[in-house]
Amino acid sequence: MEKKKLSISLKIAQLLTIVGALILSVESRLSMQGRSLCRTSGCEVVGHYIRFGEPLLVAGGALFLWLLGAVFFFFFRYPKQLSSLPFLFLLPCLAFDGALIGFQVFTVQRICLLCFGVALLLCCITLLYSVSRRSWLIFLAGSLVWTGGVTASGIIEMPEPSGAYNSMVLIRQQAIGPTEHPDLTMTLVFSMNCPHCQEVISYLAKHPLPGINWRLAAIDQDTESLRRLGYFLQLAGNTSNIFTALHKSETGPVPRETIPKTATIKQHNKKALSFLVNNGTNSIPLLIIEHSKRKREYISGTREILAVLKKNHTSSLGDTIVNPPPSPRQNQ
Repeated sequence: MEKKKLSISLKIAQLLTIVGALILSVESRLSMQGRSLCRTSGCEVVGHYIRFGEPLLVAGGALFLWLLGAVFFFFFRYPKQLSSLPFLFLLPCLAFDGALIGFQVFTVQRICLLCFGVALLLCCITLLYSVSRRSWLIFLAGSLVWTGGVTASGIIEMPEPSGAYNSMVLIRQQAIGPTEHPDLTMTLVFSMNCPHCQEVISYLAKHPLPGINWRLAAIDQDTESLRRLGYFLQLAGNTSNIFTALHKSETGPVPRETIPKTATIKQHNKKALSFLVNNGTNSIPLLIIEHSKRKREYISGTREILAVLKKNHTSSLGDTIVNPPPSPRQNQ
């Protein structure tokens, strides 16, 4: 009777493995089409950080679960010869999953429900395998490996990527007209899908600010936004105010022909997203006022940014920089 119960626990573990493999296989197929079973914004944000791409990560997870299901299949037939093989398959996967979860919780502070679902699935499979082997040490070892992966991501503070502040920039525009502060630079980080960003861009399109060096960086990764950004770069070369071109590409129609350099734009945008996360800034639009190489001011929020921009029209440039509205973060 006891052997029958142990066999049932293994069969449940195998069934969970196959269900997980099927779900990840479907997700892999959808991700190649730009869709996902996970509707949360966290899934999209986390996917931007995968070095070799989210589709390959999901496909790798599906392949692993299919292989684990095959291991369970042969384990039923050769229990003595393959007694430790399922555990050897689970250990590296638990470590990898723990590191991925820790990165989400502690670094980007965004939760991917699909990733947490896979973590729960692996926990259940490990528990059922531990019950079948009548050894809680197996479950304890798996838990420690997973926790170690989470903890490693939690105790390491990621520095600002080398050159990210410069490499995230899509376009630069030198100051128009005479200026008393030639080194003063403002960087606007925005999204094509952000209505608050559109408000700031619309203002700058109507009220260009003289005497300021501008840099623009975006965080968008979706195909339509990349096409619009590509169209913006085409328009920007023929205007003295890049915000006019940006506002037109945001709100107007975009030609249906292929827009070049979208892959390059996507790489710049990944750098911008990485820069925001590693600097502890979680909101856009973001205005960065760079006084010098060692001093930057970070101003987020539409109201705060517009206050700085409007002040530029009513006071001297020096007053604007000396007395900006309270900013959420300063980097001296």
